[in-house]
Amino acid sequence: MDENARVADYILKGRLDRLPEAVVARAKLCLLDLVGATLAGCRARGAELLTEFVLTSMVGAPEATILRSGRRV
Repeated sequence: MDENARVADYILKGRLDRLPEAVVARAKLCLLDLVGATLAGCRARGAELLTEFVLTSMVGAPEATILRSGRRV
């Protein structure tokens, strides 16, 4: 088993209730921060430019949704 597979296996077998409460609380705070930053950043002018760049340069089957625009790449 390679290193990536071992890490994935460790994560998949992990249980939230086995983690210290402080770790869970910090993870929740980090996730909330990520969501807030994503929502705030998707309204910036740079985000619009990046969206247009991605839409014009990416080829292939659409596999991901671009936040705010709802368009897929």
